[in-house]
Amino acid sequence: FGSGKVDRLILVATPNQGIEKDIQQYCTIFGEKLECKDMSPGSLFLNKLETGRQADIPVHNIIGSGCDMDGGDGDGIVLTTRAHLEDARNIIINGSCDPFAPLHLRLLSISRYPETYDAIKAALDSRNETGLNTLPLS
Repeated sequence: FGSGKVDRLILVATPNQGIEKDIQQYCTIFGEKLECKDMSPGSLFLNKLETGRQADIPVHNIIGSGCDMDGGDGDGIVLTTRAHLEDARNIIINGSCDPFAPLHLRLLSISRYPETYDAIKAALDSRNETGLNTLPLS
């Protein structure tokens, strides 16, 4: 519905370009079938997002890194390459994973990852948004 009343967008651990097939196999255990289908690379939902008009507001995209996944590095659920957004301020939070507690689920734990809180606070405190880039925090 536009960005008229929104002055910035903060994303945390978002599968902006979909999830990997091995993660997708287990998605319906924790999520709804239709939402899991929407997160498949090349899905109608993701294609519409990618071809739509870009937001004219600052986008802060917090990405987890440090978990070895079949397809590369990620947060245990989302590959960093699939979370990255071209026209956003991408903020990398380095962490660690284990099979029962992926970084994806712990990124919002302030005691474990205060960098996430710091990134959100900085995004909310920012007044002048110029230059969108990747900012590693750790």
